Amino acid sequence: MANDVSYFKVLDDDTRYSFDDADGEVRIAGNTSNIGTLSNLTTTAKSSIVAAINEVDADIATINTVSSGTLTGNWLNMNYAKNGNGMKFLRCLAGPNAAMAAGTQRFVGTLPSEYRPSYNIDQPIVVNATTSSAVIAILNVDRATGAVNITPMSAISTSTPININLAYI
Repeated sequence: MANDVSYFKVLDDDTRYSFDDADGEVRIAGNTSNIGTLSNLTTTAKSSIVAAINEVDADIATINTVSSGTLTGNWLNMNYAKNGNGMKFLRCLAGPNAAMAAGTQRFVGTLPSEYRPSYNIDQPIVVNATTSSAVIAILNVDRATGAVNITPMSAISTSTPININLAYI
């Protein structure tokens, strides 16, 4: 039966289906013009298309992995997070724990080493805004120590919501 040509059908010039007598499976005998060559894959896995797809799937799962925590201090509670591709985030959406005087640097907390930026951050941010005014502060993150500080340019009361969203690497 393995040599019987009735079990081999040519569908077109590029695709051939064959019946394997050993295990009863139907296989594509060739379709290189539509699928391509495994050695041309840009993945590390080149043994099969399934292995390459699984490699990409695992990479996507890593990118979508998010870990996070919270800096809880005397002045401000701030969330930190990172995803699998190295992006990191600082976020706050709450009023301060105590009134913050203008021009006075306040220590928020220390980021764990894996959440620290690859560079020092000294960034002016709008922490709260209305149609008539805006509260500006300087957010400082030390890459070596992970110390997070905020210095408001005008006083911030405990009833003033602070909105900080910072992405960094």
